[in-house]
Amino acid sequence: MSASSPYTCITCHVAFTNGELQRAHYKTDWHRYNLKRKVADLGPISANEFTEKVEAIQQQNSAKMIESNDRSTFSCKECGKGFTSENGMLNHTKSKKHIETVARNANLPKVDPNQYTKSSQESPNVEVMEEDDVEDDGGWSDVDDGDTVTHASVAEDEAQVLGTPLRLEECLFCSLKSSNLEENLSHMAHAHSFFLPDFEYITDLPGLVEYLDEKVGIYHVCLWCNKRSFHDVLSVQRHMTAKGHCKMLFDDNPNAAWEYVDFYDYSASHPDSNDKNVDEDIDSNLLETNGFELVLPSGKTVGHRTLLRYYQQSLSNRNNVRSLELVNRIKDKYRALGWSGPGTTGEVFQRKVRDLKYMQQWKAKQHMRLGVRNNMHQHHFRVQVKHFYPSSSINCLCRTVQLFSKQICHQSTSVANAHTNEKKDLKSEYPLLDTKFNQYRIAYRYRRSIELLRGYFVYRIFSINLLVNNQTKIAQWGQRILGTHLFNAILKLTTFGHFVGGETPREITPVIKRLQKYGVRPILDYSVESDDGDASSTSAEDVERMHDLNTDKFIECIKTSHSVCGPNNLVAIKVTALIKPSSLKKFNAFIKAIPNRSALPSLFELINDKCNQGNLIESFEKSMKEYFDETQNNTSSNITFTRNDLSDILNLITRLNRIAQASVEENISIMVDAEQTYFQAAINYLANELQRYYNKNDSAFIYGTYQCYLKETLSSLKDDLAQAEKYGYIFAAKLVRGAYMEQERRLAREQGYEDPINPNFEATSRMYHACLDEVLKSIQKRHPNQVRIVIASHNEDTIRYAIQQMKDLNIRRGSSLVSFASLYGMSDYVAFALANSGYKTYKYLPYGPIESLQPYLFRRAQENRAVFEKADKDRRLHLKALKDRVLPSKI
Repeated sequence: MSASSPYTCITCHVAFTNGELQRAHYKTDWHRYNLKRKVADLGPISANEFTEKVEAIQQQNSAKMIESNDRSTFSCKECGKGFTSENGMLNHTKSKKHIETVARNANLPKVDPNQYTKSSQESPNVEVMEEDDVEDDGGWSDVDDGDTVTHASVAEDEAQVLGTPLRLEECLFCSLKSSNLEENLSHMAHAHSFFLPDFEYITDLPGLVEYLDEKVGIYHVCLWCNKRSFHDVLSVQRHMTAKGHCKMLFDDNPNAAWEYVDFYDYSASHPDSNDKNVDEDIDSNLLETNGFELVLPSGKTVGHRTLLRYYQQSLSNRNNVRSLELVNRIKDKYRALGWSGPGTTGEVFQRKVRDLKYMQQWKAKQHMRLGVRNNMHQHHFRVQVKHFYPSSSINCLCRTVQLFSKQICHQSTSVANAHTNEKKDLKSEYPLLDTKFNQYRIAYRYRRSIELLRGYFVYRIFSINLLVNNQTKIAQWGQRILGTHLFNAILKLTTFGHFVGGETPREITPVIKRLQKYGVRPILDYSVESDDGDASSTSAEDVERMHDLNTDKFIECIKTSHSVCGPNNLVAIKVTALIKPSSLKKFNAFIKAIPNRSALPSLFELINDKCNQGNLIESFEKSMKEYFDETQNNTSSNITFTRNDLSDILNLITRLNRIAQASVEENISIMVDAEQTYFQAAINYLANELQRYYNKNDSAFIYGTYQCYLKETLSSLKDDLAQAEKYGYIFAAKLVRGAYMEQERRLAREQGYEDPINPNFEATSRMYHACLDEVLKSIQKRHPNQVRIVIASHNEDTIRYAIQQMKDLNIRRGSSLVSFASLYGMSDYVAFALANSGYKTYKYLPYGPIESLQPYLFRRAQENRAVFEKADKDRRLHLKALKDRVLPSKI
């Protein structure tokens, strides 16, 4: 290596004339090989040496490939066996059987077998098992009695290929296939003189034959030799037929019988069955054990199975009652052939039965001891609880571990005892809830990585006041410059895609599936609405047609919710999408001027009354005129309705009735959204009238909405709760902070009336908590399931307050009485944490044409400007979740 050259490789000790050669060298196998030698504290080799090594290895590989193609390369001429690998051949040449065969063929004395065992001394009268043709692992090999190798033993060599089990109808000794098991056993008895030993004591005949099929078909084992020295089924069948081994090794020793013990029951023939209970404890004087040997009453000893690799007990113990009839039929055929079975009488049989009896009792006793020991690991009963570990997505069933220091609030349910009025805390079956809501892995599981990046970008954009305050102008200029199509495409990839589910039911279906996958239910919202002054140049016919179309869209939304989400879900509707704003505004002024709204007739009873179907307008006008005459309310009398106004109001009521009927048919609840104050009194009145007619029989099909940023919300809520209790219908409502604050305050300043909005955020929070307390009191006061509340808030303090109130009032998680909701694309770290911990959680999922949803998006940005300015946590968790996806995880 030249010291003057600036381009060198210190690993390979070479120099280069330029940087390109140096970079090319770093990519070579020679450099990589020297790097590995350097790690192993070895010196580098030159390029020529490396080339020689590569060529040598290639020659070796090519020679091995040629040898592997010629199977005769790996074959033992002395034993007549072939092998697919060199290791199998080498292991075979070291085996005891091969050495004995070579010695026998060479007419040489046999090698002492004791040199292949770890110990040359064995206890007298101990029967052990052995496996031949296995590798000598560190001086250990196995001993053999020549009889008792089962299919659980290790393969003789790597050339052994497992086959497929024979069927119950296939003969064990030839290729004949019978129609059933009985004919198959008869054939084997006549053609091959195969008889099942102790046939009258078999309890599971199909299981025994299936076991024999596996031995012959899969492991190619001779039933008498019990050795795997055959390559296929045909070979072992020829061996058994030629050698007269068409019989089971069963009577020579207890180990042979123990292989089939699960298929027999000798309790009826126990020598002491009349004097001693079979199920009683084993006499320790008769059955001795030191932990490694089992001494049977006959004096024989069986080695412990853990010392023998191939000794494996069968766990199947099928007690097939129907097989007893088959046993009796086959037994008659056996007797007709003159077969009585070897060893079924006399002292030998009695000794074998006694040994098997004690072996079965010992097995049962060990199973019981193992079960008791495992059951005592847990000293006290405790319902297993899933705990969420924040650094992984694994839920473990384990004992309680404090994973979030001073952050985890374990919610439990208290049940009152009817006799002692004592509360017993029941441990929840749900994961613990991090009440600081930092579980971002749970929050963004349903989001793809590109969606996390988009969410981070949208939150960044919406935190800039200049863009939010001028978003309408920016949108207009964007449409002029880019064109409507391109501008809508950009909007759909950014803001629209983050806060809206899609434009059609087909587009929102995948979003719904992802939400439901993690326990969050969608509230579908076909977001169309109108404001005072909208569509002023549109003809009356077009407006009515648009309102009918919106009604059909809401009904379609209800059907979509039922088909995609299933029953018992929610759908949001907006009243302003069903009536001209001017008519609704006049109706709102009329409702606000009425001091006692309960005196008005029930609108939906009037609509659904078949007697009034032909003169609805006259009936409604007459009802209002009678109310004016009775109250003589000057303020109300100044409000006059034209024929068109009354027609618009009745059309609105009819459309709402159609939507409500569809919700009842599909078992989907509808949530009437709150809107501006110049509409809200009428909307609230219509929602209460819908509840009065449809929220009966423990079914809440209609939900109202209360905006807690209004000063009058608490008093309005109390009146509506009292009215629901008076008329006996279910009160169902959604509590929100409000979405029209900027517009309301601007109108109050322009028109000179008192600002209806609470002065600050803290006052709104107090109003929210007061309204929630009022509803929870009503839940305790009225009968069960007569009050439902949806807590629609992104504020963590409000959520924590609600959770604590639920705990204090013994309202269980997942109850339909209290639910949580938030907007799609906002506060996912709150919603998904609640859903993961078992709380009933919804996501408000708007969808619809992008042109109709632009006002919704712009208002959402405007009204949540303060939220976006302080949404550092949401942005931070978005970025953190994205980093976890993109960057490799650290252990």
